[in-house]
Amino acid sequence: MNGVITMRSKDLERIKIIERLAKKELTQIEAGKLLDISDRQIRTLLKRYQEFGDEGVISKKLGNNNSQLSQPLKDKALRLIAEKYPDFGPTLATEKLQGLHSVFLSIETVRQLMIRHKLWIPHVQPPLTYHPLRPRRSNFGELVLIDGSVEFWFEGRGPKCVLLVFIDDATSSILNLFFTPTEDLVGYFRAMDIYLHKYGRPLALYSDRHAVFNVERKRKNPLTGEEEGITQFERAMTELDVKLIHAHSPQAKGRVERCNRTLQDRFIKELRLQGISDIQTANVFAEAYRLEHNKRFEEPPAQSTDLHRSLEQYDLSRILRPNHHRIIQKDLSFQYESEIYQVQENSQLPGLRGKIILVWLDDIGYVHAQYEGNELQIVLFKQLPYQPIIVQETARRWIMKKPRYKPNRFHPYKNNYRIN
Repeated sequence: MNGVITMRSKDLERIKIIERLAKKELTQIEAGKLLDISDRQIRTLLKRYQEFGDEGVISKKLGNNNSQLSQPLKDKALRLIAEKYPDFGPTLATEKLQGLHSVFLSIETVRQLMIRHKLWIPHVQPPLTYHPLRPRRSNFGELVLIDGSVEFWFEGRGPKCVLLVFIDDATSSILNLFFTPTEDLVGYFRAMDIYLHKYGRPLALYSDRHAVFNVERKRKNPLTGEEEGITQFERAMTELDVKLIHAHSPQAKGRVERCNRTLQDRFIKELRLQGISDIQTANVFAEAYRLEHNKRFEEPPAQSTDLHRSLEQYDLSRILRPNHHRIIQKDLSFQYESEIYQVQENSQLPGLRGKIILVWLDDIGYVHAQYEGNELQIVLFKQLPYQPIIVQETARRWIMKKPRYKPNRFHPYKNNYRIN
């Protein structure tokens, strides 16, 4: 027999038994027991062996793949990915092919096609590091993870900005997405105001050790004499009875970190497809994307109780603003933001002189003052003149220009003057 025959080890064993059957070394019953098939199948194999030889015993299905994709379908998928989704990952590209172009392929098929045609490079897995798992909280609103993701969200179409992300620990659902120019206190206060009005007060927040949340160096307040070890954000959460927990490593808040990586892949591309390139429009679109994201990735909580609490008797317009302490002078005035304010006589309280009051600036730029929960009526007295700060280099030059002291000729240290 000419040529090469491809067969399995099972087929080789079958050929040997059928060959012995053809030589009448075995009966049909014995051959059937050895191959674990019926007498009828033995006679069929014997007939095919006598007619076609060894090839008649081998299964005709060997080497045939009836489930292989057609070449036009693969070409269409590759063309769409190369033209519209060149930087998409396999999973997201598969969703877009199915949802927008009715090209139904599995994720693994798209992944292999993209790797073969160099449209996607598999991620190199870093060395495994052991981090013990932290079990999820049981209830919705029991722990909320917050973090800021700095990225080129508009891919050069707009300014670089930060996306503040709020994640529920029990369900992994995104509770709030808010774009802000920088990761600062103002941005977190605005995002927190949206979150609180939507859900209420959670039991605890889980954050990193960013300067907005944590004070590394403790100092004493010159007015109260007490050691200040909290930031304005932590002060606000304390007033709202929300516990603020600081993570000591990125792995400790892994759920929000993984969500950030997902958003940096999917959300950036969705913003591109929608043609969004500014913060205001992105914040409007973020709500629709958040709901769609939660439908796909949200997990059911272990318990169905919502632990968010109401906002009754909480003045968020003051709490979610930087609060500062000032001392009332003898003339019932105080200084704030390079301006002097005068307390009106009709709002004087007994013993107000020398007392420490609370001062803050609202969203429209109006200054408020409060003493022991009572709002004070104040008016702007005058604005202090601008005094430029002398930087170190300027001060050094000023010192160098000072006239140097030159002793006269009668000074004892002069060589030409001697006392007899």
